[in-house]
Order: sequence, then structure tokens, then C-alpha cells
Amino acid sequence: MLTAKKNRKKWFFKAGHKKYQPKCKRECTFESHVEEGKWKRLKHDDFNLVARRRTDGTYHLPDSNGNQGSTKLLRPTAVPRKSICDVQTDPLDCSMPVRMRDMVSMWNAALTSHANCNPDCHRQESKFDLRPYRQGLVYSFEVYCARCGFVHTKTKCYRVVPSSGPGRKAAAVNKGAVTALLDTTIGATQFQRVVCGMDMVSPHLTSLQRITNKVGGELVVYNHRDMRIKARAVANAIKMRGVTDERVNVQVDGRYNSQTYGRRGEMGLSATQVVSFTREDNTDYKFCIDMVVLDKLCSTAP
Repeated sequence: MLTAKKNRKKWFFKAGHKKYQPKCKRECTFESHVEEGKWKRLKHDDFNLVARRRTDGTYHLPDSNGNQGSTKLLRPTAVPRKSICDVQTDPLDCSMPVRMRDMVSMWNAALTSHANCNPDCHRQESKFDLRPYRQGLVYSFEVYCARCGFVHTKTKCYRVVPSSGPGRKAAAVNKGAVTALLDTTIGATQFQRVVCGMDMVSPHLTSLQRITNKVGGELVVYNHRDMRIKARAVANAIKMRGVTDERVNVQVDGRYNSQTYGRRGEMGLSATQVVSFTREDNTDYKFCIDMVVLDKLCSTAP
């Protein structure tokens, strides 16, 4: 311990101690650069308007003739990306999807319980309010009295999806919204804009991604089941026609995740994934009866 005290650094001691020595501060000067031009640090938006990027990744400040200007710009500080959900908004001041039958039952049970527990406060002017708990697009509420401190049990004002597994049951509104979202061309960020445009508090991207992963796996199972049913229906239709040959005529086409093709005869050289569709050609409905996704990068994928 004695050696440790002797070997303490000078900045460890406080002002007034005999070994105290303040830190020396370095001051950076740009005297050599001031002669060439003035240094400025603009905001991120202004920097993108003034500076132009070269092919090698550097920036320059050209005039109308393409000559370099005398002003020197420093790179702007990184601006953190703000999500739509970062805006602090009181949910009670916004619109929200609520199952009115559950809301009416909650208020009836809360008023009855408040009258039984605190009859004196119930006879006077009570001050009831709601405390919301968000779960994606829907909410659970607690009714409380600001006068006597009464708090009713938290009630779900939405329909849940029945499941046999442990944990909290998923809301039908959340799964239904994500299921419809997967059938469109917009993503989660655009979906947030749609929800905010409806005067509602948008769910976070992590919540949408978690629900999308669950719903996506279920949709894959349902789609394969539907394709098997349609393939069986086409085979039965051929049999009802009295055709001896029960084979199904199909058309197959594929799509690579590459916009360019290296060779005309060998497509998909620069691609990593391919999606192949199989369509029957025996009926006027032209059902899709099979789909295969192949991946070059994943060894466990088919």
C-alpha cells in the first residue's frame, strides 16, 4: 500500500496538495490553414447543399466554372437519426383502436368497485382518469381516482389471439395489421407514417419486426398448405374430365436477386438467391401450386 501511494500519478491529487499539478491543455491552432482560406463547420443540411462529392469520395466546393473556392469546410458532426416514435406524445390525446365493449365493461366494473371500497369518495366529486399501457397499436388501461388513490385492475381493451404457448397473448389488431402489411409493397417505416397520419401513436420498429417474424413464419405454412389444396383440386378436375392421363401441365419461371446478368446463357452468376414459381396450365385460374427459394450463401437452406 505504501508503494502504491508513492507511485500515484500527479493528476490524482486535488488542488491544494503539494504534489498537485493541473493538466496542461493543448490549444489547436490553424494558423497555417488560415493563410490558404477560412475554415468553417456548417450544419449537415447546409454542407450537403454546398459541397459536392467526387468519384474518389472526397468533397470540393466548385463554382459555376468548376474551379475550387477559397473556403475550407470541416466535415459536419453526425446527426442522430430520429424515428417517428421518438416524439413524446400523450396517448390519451391521440386516437387509438379500442374495443368499445371492453371499455364499457371496464368502466362499469371500476365504478362499482370504487363505490364499494370508498363510499365516502364516491358520494363526492371523484376525479377519475386513465393510465394507458401500450402494446403495439392497442392499449390496456387502468382506471384510478386522483382524489382517494383508488386503482382498478388493468383491463385489455382489445381482442387477443388464442394460443397454447406461455407468455402474453398477441393482440389481434397487431397481427392483422402486419399480415396486411406483408401483402403490400410498403415497409415498416412507411407504415409508421400511415399510422401517424391517422393521429395515432406509431409502434416502434423493433416491435413491428418482432411481430413480422412471427407472422411471416405462419404465412409460409398457410401458403404451402393452400398450394397443396389447389394442386389436389386441379388433379381432381382433370380426373372429372375423364382424361386418362392425370398429369398436370405446369409452367415454371424464376427470379434472381440481381439486376444484371453476366451471360445470356448462364443467368444468375452475380446473384445469391433465386425464387422459382410453378403455375398449373390445366384450368383458367392458373393457380400457383409450388414455390422454391434457393440460396447460395446459406448452407442449411434448400
